[in-house]
Amino acid sequence: MPYAYDDFNMIVQAFERGQNPAVYLRNIATYDGTAGTLTKARGSGTFQSPPAVWVIRNGKPALTTNN
Repeated sequence: MPYAYDDFNMIVQAFERGQNPAVYLRNIATYDGTAGTLTKARGSGTFQSPPAVWVIRNGKPALTTNN
């Protein structure tokens, strides 16, 4: 779910900047997402991200920092 949320927010950022979302996404190399920093190699169209692993801590969901 965090990746879908990040995808949606990247598209929203493009619209808020008045840019075509396809062009905006092509031009960014990193995005500070909810599950960590998403990165994309130059010339690649695919973002890489750390795995999102959630645990219940003190009765609430929490993202683990261990990979």
